[in-house]
Amino acid sequence: MALFFKNPITLILFRTIHPDLDLRLQAFLSMSISFNRIKPIDNILTPKETIDVLRINNLEISKLIAKELNIDMRILSPNILPKDTDFVDFLENHSAYKFSYLNLIYSGSDMYCKFGFQNYLKYTRKKIKLQRSWNRRFNFNQNHITYLFDQPKFHKNESEIKTINLDLANHFLSLVKKSVLPKMICDTKLERLNSCLLVLPPSEYRNPKFFSAFFSFCLRIAKDENLEILIKPHRWDTTDYKTKFKNKNYIHSLDRSFKLMPVEFLLNESFVKKIIAVPSSSLVFTDPKKTTIICPKDRILFGNQYLDQTVFMRHLGLDYEVI
Repeated sequence: MALFFKNPITLILFRTIHPDLDLRLQAFLSMSISFNRIKPIDNILTPKETIDVLRINNLEISKLIAKELNIDMRILSPNILPKDTDFVDFLENHSAYKFSYLNLIYSGSDMYCKFGFQNYLKYTRKKIKLQRSWNRRFNFNQNHITYLFDQPKFHKNESEIKTINLDLANHFLSLVKKSVLPKMICDTKLERLNSCLLVLPPSEYRNPKFFSAFFSFCLRIAKDENLEILIKPHRWDTTDYKTKFKNKNYIHSLDRSFKLMPVEFLLNESFVKKIIAVPSSSLVFTDPKKTTIICPKDRILFGNQYLDQTVFMRHLGLDYEVI
């Protein structure tokens, strides 16, 4: 059996789906990244340099995870991937590169639009458009087993859909975190943090008004609960947080190459007492009791950036509030 993947976290999901497989299993890391999605890191690195950093980062993290989980990992040229499935991670069960049977790992949050929305009273046209778009891109059938994050009440009568065991996934995440996290944050001061609020912020570039409201909310919560703030920017975020809050010595930020680290490794750290975030696929590993998900009141901004992730949050049993 082989795994074809783009995100290092998929290795953990793979081991969760097949926890008892032996050393003969293989994982192939695809290095296909589109230039048109790339922005400079911290306004210093060029798009080409950003891609190189991301590739090295993904490769190093993948190697560490694979070693801990007894997976033989290789790098795969993206031109060998079948075009109709290259937007998801998948398992291949037969002889090498014969894709007659695929097990798909449905991890991207916007892909859940295929399953439909809870109601269509608001954003009716946009919701129908999103659902139809994903229906065209991928169809469930008897030749595909699909693994996704789900609540038991969803799809219980559909034999081709399987639910990823989140408790087991978190177990394997904890196992690999012991080797991955020290490598990724060895040059930071995280080991000195006792109690902090982990922040996964929105893009300042896309909407400064929501960005400002989001951090006002975070600063108020941190003050009320006496927490330091740790900002983990998205990998394409271009805001320089170290200068943004230069007068606030209780605010820390994982800028530069550290922002490329999967945030999943931080979510359940003991020093993280509370999490405030915008919708993200990484939140599948979070503790809902300590997590607050924030969306903008602005209808256009919400519809363009966060509406497509509300289905995913519903499947996880997560809720959100607007500011």
